[in-house]
Amino acid sequence: METEDAMEFITQWPPPIKRPRCHMDAAHEHEGVQLFEEKEMLSPEEVLLAECDSSLSVNPLLAKWWKLKDSSTCARAQIANLSSNPNTLLNYITRLPQAQRVLEHRYNFLHKEAIRFPRPSVYTALASCCQSLGRNREGAEHCQRALHLMHQDREACCPKTQEVWSPEERGVGSPRDRDAHSQQEGVQGSKMEWYLWTSEVNEVKWLLHVLLRQADVEEKARSMQVNGCVPRGVVSAMPTPIKVERRCHEQLSCEEFFTKYACGHIPVIITGLVSHMTSAPWTLDHIKKVIGKKMAPLKRLVPSSVEWAKLEPAGVSTVQEFVESLDTVSDADMKYLFDCSLPLHYPDLMKELKLLPIYFADNLLQRTPPGTLYHDSWPSLFIAPKGLCSELHVDAFGSNFWMALFEGRKRWLLFPPEDLPCLYPIYTHSTDASFQVNLASPDLSLHPLLTLTHPWECVLQPGELLFVPSGCPHRVENVDKTLAISANFVDQSNIGEVLEELKINALMDDRSADLFEALQSMSLNKQ
Repeated sequence: METEDAMEFITQWPPPIKRPRCHMDAAHEHEGVQLFEEKEMLSPEEVLLAECDSSLSVNPLLAKWWKLKDSSTCARAQIANLSSNPNTLLNYITRLPQAQRVLEHRYNFLHKEAIRFPRPSVYTALASCCQSLGRNREGAEHCQRALHLMHQDREACCPKTQEVWSPEERGVGSPRDRDAHSQQEGVQGSKMEWYLWTSEVNEVKWLLHVLLRQADVEEKARSMQVNGCVPRGVVSAMPTPIKVERRCHEQLSCEEFFTKYACGHIPVIITGLVSHMTSAPWTLDHIKKVIGKKMAPLKRLVPSSVEWAKLEPAGVSTVQEFVESLDTVSDADMKYLFDCSLPLHYPDLMKELKLLPIYFADNLLQRTPPGTLYHDSWPSLFIAPKGLCSELHVDAFGSNFWMALFEGRKRWLLFPPEDLPCLYPIYTHSTDASFQVNLASPDLSLHPLLTLTHPWECVLQPGELLFVPSGCPHRVENVDKTLAISANFVDQSNIGEVLEELKINALMDDRSADLFEALQSMSLNKQ
């Protein structure tokens, strides 16, 4: 099967922390390698697949396996009802017992291949396999071996190649740079090879970061359990949340906000501001009049999703049709107009925003060159029916954010960044975590570390604005049908976290690399 045919199922996913039983293979004792004990036989087709191209990553391998196995109407119906999202689908497939057995056989095969033919591609494939089997620390070690061999191979082939380029040219190697140079007439083949090689290196580095991030949170969680931090006996509830503080904007100076809340990583509700932000009162009826004929991308909540906030695409609608459906929609059909950019999609509505809160005036994203990533992304529009949630998530790239609520109420449950390991995060196809826990009905026998968290809680009222610091996981429930706007921002309170995240994202994304360079330059100039 062609790789293109398999793409609809491609993702990455580690199963639960519990490891399959292993034994020591005598041929690998000198490396301390634990091979899986294969107690159940695979079919000949599965063996051939598990031992195919040793450079093939888990993603296309499992996609091919599912195509091979998916012959029953029952199986097709079950997965069709799960989700249409490829990452969510392959998460389901990866955790099937038979898929795990195929991956265990693949793991054993790749280990033997790595001893016989120690190539970067074999170690990278082995790292990918380790990720899907929950061996994240070991997978990171294989990534490091792959990177070591890649650098060795490069130096052996052309040891003086790097000397003809500037550090900037050597350090990026992104697809954009590669494509730009390939279009220049007379580009030397050796230079093009360098960019291709650097791109491959960046992919391995990105996987290394994902594996290390997952390994770190799992090891912190295990340490808490081993050291007896989890209360003994039956615990029936999570800790009682602390109420988010409310402050009137007239008694809250910019200096106090920055020092106490932004730098202190403490959420706060600011009152008395929202009514002054727009030239006309914003209601759902007003939104219909101004942008009712505009199209809006919608999302829906998928409980089994591995996507951010468990929200997945759910088609498009005119704003008017969507708003008019809010009172009559059934629970099964609820959809969310979620985080849709006003500057990019609804400029007429953007014109009515006459004031943005002064606390967020030092937003470095607005000082980047036009066209830079996130320069024109916010504020963004949120409209939701009563009862719909966005499940636990952390806002991307280390950004702070605020939300101004115009209509309805929203119930927020928030956690400080240091609670992250206690919330069972999973890093799969992204450096942004998804979460296994069900905070609407937490199972403390399955997720006992929830008892160690330090939650905040609030019900945001119409006319109030909530500030959420960078790195804070949060869940939001729409108590009523709601209308709100929100914006992510970067200032001196979170510039360090933002640069750290963007540096990782830049390995795979050109626009993140541009934003990293722009913000890093601003940060250095500020110092």
